Amino acid sequence: MAIRGEDIAGRYGGDEFCMMFPHASAAQTAICLERIREKVAQLRFMTGDADFSITVTFGVADFVEAHLDEDMLIDAADQALYVAKTTGRNRTEVVQST
Repeated sequence: MAIRGEDIAGRYGGDEFCMMFPHASAAQTAICLERIREKVAQLRFMTGDADFSITVTFGVADFVEAHLDEDMLIDAADQALYVAKTTGRNRTEVVQST
């Protein structure tokens, strides 16, 4: 479930995190995130008598001409995340760049 040494991950706010994958396409990033998503879904947690699991949902955007600065890039990834959340959660959605 590891990311590369050059990748960056951090809390963005609330229950959202932001990850940057330099020198990786959106498709390559989605493959990595799908592996992470699947591993997280396999984890089981116990608290008292309750046994539970968690899921993660990812939105991915590529740094392309349509997303020229970090605000535009984050907005695009957030749009992809919204689509992923509204179409079932526990999935990875890649924004289609124009």
